[in-house]
Amino acid sequence: MTLVGIVLYTGILLASGYHAKRRRPGGFWDGGHQISTITTFILVTALWASSCIVVEIDTAYAVGWSAAWYGVSIFTLSVLVALLLPFFQSRSYISNSGLLGAVYGPAVRRLSGLIIGITFPIFAMSNAVFSAVFFHVLWAWPMAWSLAITTAVLIASIQFAGMRSLAATQGSNLVLMMGSLVMIAWIMHQQPLTHPVPILLANRLMGWESVGLPTILVWFGMNWLNVFAAQAEFQMLAASRYPGKARMIVGCSSAVLLGVVGISTWIGLRLRMLAPRPGPGALVHLAVLLTRHAQPWQMLVIGLGIWAMALSWCSPLLFSGAISLGADVMPRKASMMATKWALGVEGALMIAYALWRPGEMAWWRVFGLTLRNAGVVGPTVGLLLWGDDMPSTVITWAMVSAVGVGFVLNALTGFSPVHFVDGVNPMWAAQTVSFLILAAGRWSAIRQLRYGIAWLAGALLMMVDVACSAWSAGALRGILLLGISAALVGLTWHLTAEHAPGDGVSLEAGDF
Repeated sequence: MTLVGIVLYTGILLASGYHAKRRRPGGFWDGGHQISTITTFILVTALWASSCIVVEIDTAYAVGWSAAWYGVSIFTLSVLVALLLPFFQSRSYISNSGLLGAVYGPAVRRLSGLIIGITFPIFAMSNAVFSAVFFHVLWAWPMAWSLAITTAVLIASIQFAGMRSLAATQGSNLVLMMGSLVMIAWIMHQQPLTHPVPILLANRLMGWESVGLPTILVWFGMNWLNVFAAQAEFQMLAASRYPGKARMIVGCSSAVLLGVVGISTWIGLRLRMLAPRPGPGALVHLAVLLTRHAQPWQMLVIGLGIWAMALSWCSPLLFSGAISLGADVMPRKASMMATKWALGVEGALMIAYALWRPGEMAWWRVFGLTLRNAGVVGPTVGLLLWGDDMPSTVITWAMVSAVGVGFVLNALTGFSPVHFVDGVNPMWAAQTVSFLILAAGRWSAIRQLRYGIAWLAGALLMMVDVACSAWSAGALRGILLLGISAALVGLTWHLTAEHAPGDGVSLEAGDF
């Protein structure tokens, strides 16, 4: 019954994607800037809700209520994106790599597009793996089959009309996803506790800080950096027919997101209480419990919702990565056809990543963020602050150096998900390098490099002092290093503001 429902629903999605092309051709990347306000709301809500459901269930199963802080950090990310949108829209935004390339040249466009193209499949695969786990428990399908089928459906549905195909399909995905979430919560609520939960475990799961302050700070720091590289959400908001309503759209979407975070966190917490001895993981436990206790019609709703959850998250991310890979890395004359081919490359990368290390989603996410943020966040910040006054060579060096540092630091620990050099997450180290090069490059651009080097040397000494301090928490040490380097960039912007104002963003009170 569930399989038949999924097949029929998939057929409806493919037909909807094809109909979107015939109804209004063109606007493959941006929907012709004709996406309605309600559809834009659906696109943004489906994107972040589908992301948070899987992460919250998995994390709450391990740490309890404090997992909700991750969802709150996503909430702040989405709101901050809306604040930056006017600047991006003023430059005819299509992608971060296209935006950087328009100012700093084709080399920066291709390099940033390549970085985005190879990292977005990393972020997309979490929900694809969740659906693969569910289908494996339900029908004993090999993970490779599930991933291949998911990828094929994604590519087929998007390649018809791009952004318009997403707009035509995400509404039904969102409805099914929300329905399955409520259904899962109801089934979990109906299950009695068959054994007492240890007091220590119960106290830890119910605490709002049980995950630890360093981890909470990592979540917020990570997602605040993501604000400058949240390409998928920027593309959805920029495609709206009424860009002035972006903040209202994000506000409504964020309110829904908080509700999704609360329900998903409770499901993970309840699941842990029903199975207090961690075994194969939250997602496997959840799939097994549902197959044992759900009625056939309930499994139909849940199966459709989990399938929709995979499509809602993977579709916009693979499409976004394909835009950068196809339109910004490949030859510009054949960019639309190249984008469609790039969708296949993105899907193949997602399958390869998932099969390589399928049980380490958290590591994959941090590794992907390390490379993506190192190559995109710093240059985007440089564009916001200094526009074309920042030499393109500085941007290139910042990208190459930061990505290199992030990759090498991961390699030195054997790409370990938990062990880092000196306890500092490579994500913080790589971003710190990017910010330092931007600051030095700005001083060089205004021909005051000697003064800038002296000032940077003092800042570096302060950073070394912090790193060698008695504070032993590696996560906090890394965040402090990043905070100092970010402050250094801000002070450099302030101290050099009287020199060539450039074409950067004007941070006036009225903008906020």
